[in-house]
Amino acid sequence: MFRFLYYAVILWTFLISPSSSSSSVIALNDDTFESAIEENDFVFVEFYAPWCGHCKRVAPKYEAVASRVKGKAVVAKIDATKEIKTAESQEIYGYPTMFLYRYGIPVMFEGEPETDEVGLISQAPASRYLPKLK
Repeated sequence: MFRFLYYAVILWTFLISPSSSSSSVIALNDDTFESAIEENDFVFVEFYAPWCGHCKRVAPKYEAVASRVKGKAVVAKIDATKEIKTAESQEIYGYPTMFLYRYGIPVMFEGEPETDEVGLISQAPASRYLPKLK
């Protein structure tokens, strides 16, 4: 039942959001964050602010990573300025902040957002937890 509800919410999000219809990055919110982390082995999450210049600059690279690892890991984003409950529970104090949740356990991404599409994940200390990208 909960899995059905989770996928229904994700599908609904894609149908009403024109920018996400071609996106491989899943938009999460306070209601979907916990279930996304619990139901998937590997979830890479960017906590962002819509006005953040660094977030805007990394968006195309983050999208490329999402396309590359689709089916092997979930790549998601959450607007930390709107989804206050989740941002506070994850102790988000700056943007963008990225975490890899491996079986629900967060590992902070400390890579350089200027890297190429695969570098966004492959240079992270958490990369050893991701499935092989081949």
